[in-house]
Amino acid sequence: MEIVQDQMLRRAAAAQNAGNLREAKQLYLKVLAANTNHIEAKIRLHALLHISEKGKEQRDPPKEALDKLLALYRTSSFDGAEQLAKSLSKKFPNHPIAWKVLGALMLQSKRELEAVEASQKAVALSPEDFEALNNLGVAQAALGNFDEAERSYEAAIAMQLSFPEAHNNLGISLKALNRLHEAETAFRRAIALKPSFAEAHNNLGNTLLALGDLEAGKACLQQALQLKPDFAEAHRYLSSIKHFDKKDGHYSEMKALYEMPKTTPQQRCHLGFGLAKANEDLGFFERAFHYYSEGNALRKKSLDYSISQDAELFSNLKLAHVNVATSALPPSYESSSIIPVFIVGLPRSGTTLVEQIVSSHSKVTGAGELPYLAELGESLATGSIPINAGLITRFRLEYFDKLQKIAKEQVIVVDKAPLNFLYLSLIKNAFPEAKVIHVKRNPAAVCWANFKHYFPSERLGYCYALDDMVQYHTLYENLMAYWKEAFPGFIFELDYELLTVEPERETKSIINYLDLGWEEACLRPEDNERAVTTASNMQVREKIYRDSSLKWRSFSPYIDTAFAQL
Repeated sequence: MEIVQDQMLRRAAAAQNAGNLREAKQLYLKVLAANTNHIEAKIRLHALLHISEKGKEQRDPPKEALDKLLALYRTSSFDGAEQLAKSLSKKFPNHPIAWKVLGALMLQSKRELEAVEASQKAVALSPEDFEALNNLGVAQAALGNFDEAERSYEAAIAMQLSFPEAHNNLGISLKALNRLHEAETAFRRAIALKPSFAEAHNNLGNTLLALGDLEAGKACLQQALQLKPDFAEAHRYLSSIKHFDKKDGHYSEMKALYEMPKTTPQQRCHLGFGLAKANEDLGFFERAFHYYSEGNALRKKSLDYSISQDAELFSNLKLAHVNVATSALPPSYESSSIIPVFIVGLPRSGTTLVEQIVSSHSKVTGAGELPYLAELGESLATGSIPINAGLITRFRLEYFDKLQKIAKEQVIVVDKAPLNFLYLSLIKNAFPEAKVIHVKRNPAAVCWANFKHYFPSERLGYCYALDDMVQYHTLYENLMAYWKEAFPGFIFELDYELLTVEPERETKSIINYLDLGWEEACLRPEDNERAVTTASNMQVREKIYRDSSLKWRSFSPYIDTAFAQL
């Protein structure tokens, strides 16, 4: 098939050079009909559309320059491609292709803001370009602006309904917004348009797992691997939801792929976590620790993380608190019919279980890990922009506007993004009616649980080295002590271990703190059918059990003295 496409591409180029633009256009469209992702055909067609039938170039850079840009991008010569794209966008500012390629290059090097700006220019210059709209959505999603990304994907799909990549990307943003049933629909549409779309099968599988459909989710992950046997991320996800025995051939498949010279560091990272989980299931703890360490080291390197980054963040939060506290809401602030509940703590500390308990109540909506507090308020909480009462008020209104769409008819909405503990000063001053539940867990248990888990979020760089994890835990404890002193009586402290030992007593304390009437359903969180998108989506389907915080001890000979400071 690729040979036929290349032949048509050469025929199209020859026709274009001969001045037969109509024939060239038809041939480019045939290539794209067979392969919607054929980059060279897209760029050549777009350039062709800006040439008159007489062959006079209207606003395009020279064809040779576009060919060179394409060649540099295609061969991953990103530095050269970026230099040329910037030059072309400066010389031909009204030409969309240079901006489009520049946006992709900015995203490649994780310069998300620049990627959004370049992609927006490409869309403005060529509003009908559904590919540029999709690229803009990807850049917006990379910044955590999932609402904006959703709108970009929807616009792209409106222009090109048979665009599987946009449907898949839409599903990713909907999943991030905890709109799982809509995400499922988007992924299924992507697969219907492109049955061989391994990434969409993988994403659908994870969405079904979050919805509690273990068997269907597992089947989707297996389908993704059938389509793409070296799909390391799918290997890791599948490993996380199954229990390995000695006869399981999946282990050998991952190990063979892990040891292949052509396997990339990113793939090896995913496989490292998968192999570690398999070895832990089999009781080979030393080997499991080796693979956990390998996977974590690769993840930390890819994020270019240093604990000094978070040390500076925590310092800025304390410094900014003074200005946040003196910029409180005016007495005339608009009240809300919704009471937000923030369940905070470290990831893997039991926050998902607590949300399941609380959201089992008939008057509570469990909204999952919402991105809005960080998205709308981080610049205020960290002091990176000047703050005043007007900004606090606007932040409050924008957050409640988003919460209102989730609340349905319930009085209480739970926002369970654990790292919202960073923003408790902002929460206290912007939401006087808010409730905060801080979940604490055995320090060694929570540090180990973070270390052994791969987090898709790039904000958790501290998890990938034991010494970083321990230092971060100290920063976290110091900040929580600071908040408790600043806001006495505002934070409800919940001990995870005590909850597992005395579930009824502790659950009743939580419900009482929320000023709700008692409902027996809160004692059966495993029966709660709401979607769970976090790493705990399998555990919360089971009854509360004791001793989960002791599992790290199987690895204590290899952890050695790393947890001595906890």
